[in-house]
Amino acid sequence: MKKNMYMIAMALGIIACSREELPVTDQNDQSASGQTTMTIIASTESSNATRTALSGNDTDGYDVVWSEGDEITVGGYGGNLFGLYEGAGKTSATFFLKGNNNLTDGEYDSFYRMYTTTLPTKQTYYPDNTIKSSPMHAKVTISGGKPEPAQFHNLCGLLRLKIKEKEVKDYIEVSQIGISSSQAMAGKFDIVDYAAVMKNEDVFNYITLDCTNNGNNVPLTTDGVDFYIALPAGTYTNVVIDVTDKNGSVCTKRLASGKSLTIERSKITPATFTVEQFIPSNLEAVDMGLSVLWANMNVGAISQNGNGDYFAWGETSTKSSVLLFRQDYYFDKDYTEYSASGKTVLDPEHDVAHVKWGGDWRMPTQSEIAELFDDTKTEWSYVNEYGAEINGVKCYKGMKITSKETGKSIFLKSTGYYKDSGLEYNDSEGLYWSSTICGDESAYRLKFSYPYGTGGYYERHDVANSSFRYCGLPVRPVCDKPSSE
Repeated sequence: MKKNMYMIAMALGIIACSREELPVTDQNDQSASGQTTMTIIASTESSNATRTALSGNDTDGYDVVWSEGDEITVGGYGGNLFGLYEGAGKTSATFFLKGNNNLTDGEYDSFYRMYTTTLPTKQTYYPDNTIKSSPMHAKVTISGGKPEPAQFHNLCGLLRLKIKEKEVKDYIEVSQIGISSSQAMAGKFDIVDYAAVMKNEDVFNYITLDCTNNGNNVPLTTDGVDFYIALPAGTYTNVVIDVTDKNGSVCTKRLASGKSLTIERSKITPATFTVEQFIPSNLEAVDMGLSVLWANMNVGAISQNGNGDYFAWGETSTKSSVLLFRQDYYFDKDYTEYSASGKTVLDPEHDVAHVKWGGDWRMPTQSEIAELFDDTKTEWSYVNEYGAEINGVKCYKGMKITSKETGKSIFLKSTGYYKDSGLEYNDSEGLYWSSTICGDESAYRLKFSYPYGTGGYYERHDVANSSFRYCGLPVRPVCDKPSSE
């Protein structure tokens, strides 16, 4: 038998909680003062209707159940409040009036999860496939002082986003998902044929899903994690989805040109994609008066003062201190794809800057690094542990590089690097990958050091300095200047 296909509110895992007590002396709808406590039997739509799904599977269907803690209003959005008494985990449940203001005979609008006249622009993610953002509506008839059984209908449909990370080593945690389009998604609406139909004013064409439930972000997996967003039925064009990670970086996905997203009332619309290119919200391309523009931060960093992530040359997944880099170097392990093939610079699919940030971003070549060290074009100065403000950000322990042509600056953090089983680091040394190979097993790198002691000098190694490719170094990307320049 096909199951119902819409789960109401909270997870099935909490239906074992104790039911709320009716405010009567004998639990038989008779209050201590002799007044009858009003109750309503509320059910979901019939099982032959295809609806949004939250519990079960796509083949057999999904259960539509009420859950402990559910509430409905009778008499409009701000009407009398009824709380679930019994029926948690079932498609039909009994709700009791909270308070003594019994309703007179007549027909009333009743709502589930609707306490205002608008669909909200902000929804909340809950684990275990629960949803508390999808509203329902019913007409409740009271005759002879007793409500007749009422059937609730879903006002919206659900967009089910299954979001995956490319590799388990990516360690992506989602803090927020935003979706926008050319059509209204939230705001004031009318109810037409059980569906929420957006008005022409006081509406919004975006919705955000807050994924910081109980202060925790949502970690992605390679199998994917489901995120549900309630949307009014309709056809949406120019759809843009922004996935924000725990660091505030954003991965943007756009619907292909000419394509649209159709949401049907009480149905689920699935969409699956893999996130890779997370762009920091404060990322800038800095014109240093050189042949390319330099990023103001490292890949994986959230500010110009951060180390960012560490990568083996040609690999696009983050390395960690628990790995033995020599043993865990998977890219071009036999060194045939590049050095033996005659290639000298990484292809875009092996360039972590391009994979993570997309667009024209890439790792710098050896010659572009050498250009950064040209004393006729740039000036270098060491920033110690007391720090200095660079581009409005306090930076510590690294090199401030200023263009003699444009006057703009970037900051390179003293980062150290991973080799074999640990981080080799001192706070006066920075090393960054180039995209250019050096011999059979190495690649060129940018390196600077500022040794302690008398003299206060620093060393810059820009041409003949390299590391074994399996080592973990940070990456400072570059991009080409616009053609108009």
